Amino acid sequence: MTEKTTEKELTTASSIFHTTWEPKSERRFIVHMTHPKTKAHLIEAYLIKYIDRPGFTMFRGKKLWHTIKMRVYESIMPSHVLFRLLGAGTFNIQVNEMGPVGDVIETWCVPDCHFKEVKATPLDWSQVGNVSEVQCEIDWTEIIVRRTDGSEFKIENKE
Repeated sequence: MTEKTTEKELTTASSIFHTTWEPKSERRFIVHMTHPKTKAHLIEAYLIKYIDRPGFTMFRGKKLWHTIKMRVYESIMPSHVLFRLLGAGTFNIQVNEMGPVGDVIETWCVPDCHFKEVKATPLDWSQVGNVSEVQCEIDWTEIIVRRTDGSEFKIENKE
């Protein structure tokens, strides 16, 4: 909608039926966690079940950026997910947010980040049927957002 568009124009048949609007779905994403030099995947993308989107809290007029939380399934095959995460030093994260037909609608990259915390669910005989996962907290200094038109911009996390 442009600044010149009036409320009356928004209710005409042509604008109602020819305006495309599709909300983003929180279930449509793929996360790639790669080594910064070799570009090899540290964790398979299908094991990453959850990742925070960037956000901040304002405190005394200053943006305090949140860490990014991520949850990863532990699996029997491929194995050693917890220990691969524990051994990760610096890594890159790339999140592709997808449209309804699997097209990439937005990509954001977190280069040269590292874990602030890695915590696995405990082993517990009393739990039946629960899936093991690893909860991670990622510290970052920069996020690069790439749009579908090829343009990009950066967000810096300066302390």
